[in-house]
Amino acid sequence: MKINQISFYDQFNCIGQGCPENCCMGWFIPLTAEDIKRLRRERGMLGLRLFAATGGWQRDHFNEDCRYCPFLNKENLCHLQLKKGHSFIPEVCREYPRFYRNYGPLEERYLDLSCPVVCGLFYDNMQDLHISSTQEEPFSGCYITNDDPVLLQRLLTIRDELLAALSNLSGYEDLQKTLLAITAYAGAMQHACLNYDASLESLESFETFRRRLEEGQIVLRPSDPVLANAFPFHISVYNRLMGSSFYHENLSFSNATLHGLCRLFLDDFSRQLSTQKGWEKLANAYFLQYPEHARLYGAYLAYYLFMYFLRTYETYSFVKQVRTGLIHTNMVFLFHVLFSQKKQKPVPADLIRIISVYNRRAYFSDSVLDDMYKALDS
Repeated sequence: MKINQISFYDQFNCIGQGCPENCCMGWFIPLTAEDIKRLRRERGMLGLRLFAATGGWQRDHFNEDCRYCPFLNKENLCHLQLKKGHSFIPEVCREYPRFYRNYGPLEERYLDLSCPVVCGLFYDNMQDLHISSTQEEPFSGCYITNDDPVLLQRLLTIRDELLAALSNLSGYEDLQKTLLAITAYAGAMQHACLNYDASLESLESFETFRRRLEEGQIVLRPSDPVLANAFPFHISVYNRLMGSSFYHENLSFSNATLHGLCRLFLDDFSRQLSTQKGWEKLANAYFLQYPEHARLYGAYLAYYLFMYFLRTYETYSFVKQVRTGLIHTNMVFLFHVLFSQKKQKPVPADLIRIISVYNRRAYFSDSVLDDMYKALDS
């Protein structure tokens, strides 16, 4: 089978106790039926600990309160792995941060940016993000029910066009224009599928669409707030996003770094962020100081599209997928701006850690993500 994976996929290595955002903290840890069957065979003191960690085998997960896994020891290492080996620990722990999606004729393999090591690899490779292809056996079974190979190939081509457009952006204005064009193009994809041909063969290339948009041959709907402010969002949108279930005081226990960033928005800079003019002043000052970061946000959205754009093969939700990517890109940008106001010059490790802790919160809870999406248009 054809395998697509991000170019640095094979470079990932867990750093264990040296990790600044250990994956044994902040999440509940789901157990598969096979995990439970294997773990329940354990006897002795370890068996009792497993019994207690699952509420007497009444829960299909560890870490009920999303703070610290009960098997994380004082050295920030997994007691289960040390005691019984890597094959004994839950499947999600063995695989994280690797994810697989089998689309029938091809499988794609991803590394998630919620892991700070992956974020570091992403940052080091962001000027040359590309997909490597091989032929080998898949790791997973077919993920979707759609079996239209023409549509799948067209989606892959469109994704390649979008990723190319987001590579090596020349600056703030280029970033803004590109994100606006991608958002508008998502609407054109949605329209093509709903009204013409589900294979999208009737849709022009992204570069042709973008050129016509810039020449004024395509007129956008001024009533659409996202089209008016694809990047950065209007301050009212950020207020709605922060007022959704994305922020909760319990983050101080499960994701302390992100909680601190949210408090910068809600407390330390609330006066400056009370008006659109104040927000624009902060955003413009940030890009005057760090113009090279335009490439970072382009690459971040490109990475999101690499992982999630093909969901449209099943759902045809082009607008939702692209807008969700815009939410994430804008939120990461917001936190980078706020952090830079507190620190004279954020180093790559700071930028990387912010991306990691944000992704942990915004990518792994459907309810949180749904609330954020609803807030976009409310």
